[in-house]
Amino acid sequence: MEIKGKQVTAARALLGWTQQVLADHAAVSLTSVRRFENEIGDSSTEIKKSIFETLKKAGIQFLDDGVRFRNSNIEVFEGPTCYLRVLDDIFYTLKDSKGEALFWCVDDRLSNAETVRKECFLRQAGIRMRSLIEEGNTFIRYPLEEYRYIPKPYFENNGLINYGNKLVLVVNDIHTKKAILLENDLLSRTLKNIFDLLWMFLKKPKLTTAGDTYD
Repeated sequence: MEIKGKQVTAARALLGWTQQVLADHAAVSLTSVRRFENEIGDSSTEIKKSIFETLKKAGIQFLDDGVRFRNSNIEVFEGPTCYLRVLDDIFYTLKDSKGEALFWCVDDRLSNAETVRKECFLRQAGIRMRSLIEEGNTFIRYPLEEYRYIPKPYFENNGLINYGNKLVLVVNDIHTKKAILLENDLLSRTLKNIFDLLWMFLKKPKLTTAGDTYD
């Protein structure tokens, strides 16, 4: 996600860090931290990522326009950008291992241009994906072998995402837009095993009617 200078300042205040301490932890220069916090010029993507990851590892959760301490096991993303923030977390979690993200009960028709851009970025970073979608849905953006059909009676349009040691429940209705993230090794492995079992028996789509498709 895009973080703002004032959020970094607030995060440091929560942690009791000086700008120099943040610079040391993030392996960037003190000048870079000062420029970013004061929003002078445009900081490089690498500096932004380094500061973001450093503060997140220190226990900071970034909200749409603020920060707070993150619970060690549960994190909640709220608001219209919640799904984009989950995609950011998938990148930071899997970028080194080139791991896999498993998507339960998703629908490519609901993805806006920014969502598609971030999903393509994950794929370009070497992160693999597989998805379970509703039987009969032929709007499929990515290679058909990455999808399996869930029979209609069992499909609910509140997605579950499994990656690394994390699970994310995406609640998406007219009243609430939030994503609830849980870190739990055992539960994550268990759900991955169930996903793999279903994958062996569910049907693979045979065609796509999506106008734009991506490798």
